[in-house]
Amino acid sequence: WGDIENKWESVVSILDSQIGLSQYSAPGQWNDPDMLEVGNGGLTPTEDLTHFVLWSVLKAPLLIGCDVTTMTKETF
Repeated sequence: WGDIENKWESVVSILDSQIGLSQYSAPGQWNDPDMLEVGNGGLTPTEDLTHFVLWSVLKAPLLIGCDVTTMTKETF
C-alpha cells in the first residue's frame, strides 16, 4: 500500500495492512497507518467516524489531514 487516499477503499486497504503489527505497538512506539482523511470530503460522515475510531483502536497517531478552519459540524 502507498499513501492514504481520500476514499473508503484506501482506508480499508491500509487497515488490512495493519494485521499482525499490533505486537510492535507499545508505550513510546506505535504503528503509523497514515494520517486521517476525516473532514476532507471524500468519505461519508459515517466513514469519517469509523476511520477515526479504527485509527484509535490501532493506537495510531491521530494526525488530522484536513483544513481545520473548514471542518463541518460532523467532523469537528
